[in-house]
Amino acid sequence: MNTETRKKKERAEKEVKKYETADKLFNPDGSLRPNIVKPILDFQRLPKEEQQAIKDEWNDYYEKVTYTPAYKRFILQKEAMKNGDLAKVKDIAIEARKALKEGKTHIPKPRGLDYETVVMDPDWLRYLYFKRVVKNINEEEGLDPYDAAKEIFNGNGS
Repeated sequence: MNTETRKKKERAEKEVKKYETADKLFNPDGSLRPNIVKPILDFQRLPKEEQQAIKDEWNDYYEKVTYTPAYKRFILQKEAMKNGDLAKVKDIAIEARKALKEGKTHIPKPRGLDYETVVMDPDWLRYLYFKRVVKNINEEEGLDPYDAAKEIFNGNGS
């Protein structure tokens, strides 16, 4: 393995490890954000039946939300904005604020991870990219995935 490929693989392995172990990640401005990769990996480790039950709960939640007055106001407001009717937009916003103060807008969210939404998260996509880089380099070098994992976990990895 040439030096450039080795460095690329080491960097990718370092990024994969970071995403798999860190609780929080740094934003470009230095602030912290939650690491979504760990919860996604935890979700994927659940039995398929439990994963499907959680997905079904989230689907039911989104279906219920679409029949709420708040959602209907949102659609009306979106249409009014599209038509340039700012007076109607303002009236709907006032009505929405009133409903919010009265507590008429809350539908409790289901337990667990909204998997269908988070799989498009940029951190998850970067994690998958780095995993693919390591896999591709291992395949180019003729390393069996099992042997490569064994190397890494035994501390003999490059």
